[in-house]
Amino acid sequence: MTMSTPTTPREAEIVSVLDVPSPEATRMGKTDVMVTYRVDPLHSFTIRMPKEEATKEKIRAAIQADWNTRKEIIGAKFALT
Repeated sequence: MTMSTPTTPREAEIVSVLDVPSPEATRMGKTDVMVTYRVDPLHSFTIRMPKEEATKEKIRAAIQADWNTRKEIIGAKFALT
């Protein structure tokens, strides 16, 4: 199977930053930051990290890391037989 992926650079737009209770048992009673970002009108994603670690730089790095796991397949086209 040969797949082609779009080569157009994308930008991430942060659309929401929320403080939410952590769902992790080891972090009961602590707060996480949930960040929703959008790369185009049809694709929005969420990352989550401990609030005490949530700096602008770490949020940007987490968004980039999340996008790196998705970018190879989103928008890919392949022949159906």
